Amino acid sequence: MINAKPCFMQMINSVSRDFEARVELLDGSTILNTFTYDGALQSFTIERTGDESSFFGFGICKKLTLKLRDKERTINITKGQRLDVSMAVGSDYLYPFPAFNVEEVTRDENTNALTITAYDAIYKANNYKVSDMKLPQSYTIFGFAAAASSLLGIPIKLDGLTAEEFNTEYSNGANFEGTESVREALNDVAEATGTIYFVNNNWELVFKTLDISGDPVLAIDKSKYFTLSAKTKNTLTGITSATELGDNVTVGTTTGAHQYLRDNAFLENRDDISTLLSNIFAKVSGLSMYQFDLKFRGNFLLECGDKISVTTKDDEVINCYILNDTITYNGGLVGTVKWNYNAAQGETASNPHNIGDAIKQTYARVDKVNKQITLMASEIDNTNSNISQIQIDTNNISASVANMQNNIDNINDSLGERIDAVEKKAELSVTPEQVQIAISTEMAKGANKVTTSTGFKFDDKGLTINKSDSEMSTNIDEDGMSIYKNNQEVLTADNTGVTQINATIKQYLIVGKNSRFEDYGSDRTGCFWIGS
Repeated sequence: MINAKPCFMQMINSVSRDFEARVELLDGSTILNTFTYDGALQSFTIERTGDESSFFGFGICKKLTLKLRDKERTINITKGQRLDVSMAVGSDYLYPFPAFNVEEVTRDENTNALTITAYDAIYKANNYKVSDMKLPQSYTIFGFAAAASSLLGIPIKLDGLTAEEFNTEYSNGANFEGTESVREALNDVAEATGTIYFVNNNWELVFKTLDISGDPVLAIDKSKYFTLSAKTKNTLTGITSATELGDNVTVGTTTGAHQYLRDNAFLENRDDISTLLSNIFAKVSGLSMYQFDLKFRGNFLLECGDKISVTTKDDEVINCYILNDTITYNGGLVGTVKWNYNAAQGETASNPHNIGDAIKQTYARVDKVNKQITLMASEIDNTNSNISQIQIDTNNISASVANMQNNIDNINDSLGERIDAVEKKAELSVTPEQVQIAISTEMAKGANKVTTSTGFKFDDKGLTINKSDSEMSTNIDEDGMSIYKNNQEVLTADNTGVTQINATIKQYLIVGKNSRFEDYGSDRTGCFWIGS
């Protein structure tokens, strides 16, 4: 909770509240205009939106929607300018929010009223790539986060944490390609450290672990709210680091609420991943959050991640966290706080409910730093070992196949016999101009393909994956990928996009950056705006 003069808390708790709000328009450090309620200020709403499918590992971006009266059309506001919001008790002013950067300005041509949409600095993180950051070859998680905050133009702050908790070393950098957005990378930082992040009223990029055992910063009894809906308590019992192709590690249990950390650049390709996951889980294990929806009188001193307690109508006291809330000022002040756990039913490490992962079941090691992917499929029993491996990098694609049959009795009976070894090497060379497939063999001349017992076949048509007992087959070549069912093409991915016959979305479908379709109620489908 923000530390403020006693008069602010006294006024917040007062039966008869009298707040004055002020919004300043700035260009750089120059104040261009000031809007108050007895002037042009009609209302403003500040939304703070976190991830309702996760207990940690996400950022909370603040959105300001400002409405101004402008009957004479004299107010001029443009994209990129700054808005500062302050609250006053008497002559004491407090800035409880960070600066907001104007993103959109619209005018109602009937009333001339202006609606301004603005966001805090986290919104800018979507516009930068990891490649834009000034990073040395070797750095820690803290060093990476500090470089991100520097790019955003704000300092970093660890709330209740120490730099030692962010000191995991990456001698060759974390597993980033460089094309990822800084917002995505910050989510990876938060996942790898068991935290959430946001920008506070001091314009600092704060990383914070939700307080499990401490006392709430604010108690809200039945007399201090308008409505409350409280449902199931969800307790985090385990976490899993999951990759697209199934190289997964789990700490805790998969019963109860479980969180999957998918393709996290700070966890991938680490030999100590079990230790890292254990360290994360030690911070978040047992974290319990109620699904609730609270409408109350509003409190602008509450910060992201603060723990509050609410007394229900049945006199049950529940602990909640400020992760999704709104504050609206229109002469008076009202607030809402909610959290609804939206984890997909039946989700597992290998079933993340997205198209494409269904065909990605082979062990993979993806090294984005060195631009290299290694795929491996194997079958091992008491007498046979069949191993297929594909290694892809920016310079070449190489495939090696080994088939070893070991029969203990036969080996014992023929110790003196010479065993002839046949080795085939398939080599695919990739250049910007063409893809060439070359096959070399030591003992057999003229070989034009390599086939493995696991259903992999390399020839002039590319890579074909199919087993005789399966109705499914997959072909991958330089133009893309095609999946067939009983010789009928059901999915194609090439330079024109992705085409498929049937698609089942288990929970929701996101279109672009702003729209989401999902089941809503028992017999309805909802379309929701999800833009930041």
